[in-house]
Amino acid sequence: MQYFTIISEALLFIPDKRENEITYWEEEMKRYDFFYNKHGEFVAYYKSDKYDLDATYFTKAPKNWQPVIAMMRYDSDKKFCSTHDWLVRGLVAHKMYNEYAKGRWERIRCWF
Repeated sequence: MQYFTIISEALLFIPDKRENEITYWEEEMKRYDFFYNKHGEFVAYYKSDKYDLDATYFTKAPKNWQPVIAMMRYDSDKKFCSTHDWLVRGLVAHKMYNEYAKGRWERIRCWF
């Protein structure tokens, strides 16, 4: 869901001039880097083959848990979701979007 939201936003703001599209997609590819830098500790753990922090990141949220950010509707069921589901979703969405943006950038570069 988040992946499609990111794509929808990006497609709405594509510049009219083709030559500006290259720069636009170059900037869009930086979104993954921004996410990675902002949540680097989690991303590094998620990509590692370690399990020592699974209880922190992937167990069900406690009943008294209050989210630090506004949660999406599908993340709000405390009986089902963990406290960090939004990070997993964000990481996967940004990685997929980075591949999409890179593909668009490569196709446009071929035109010039």
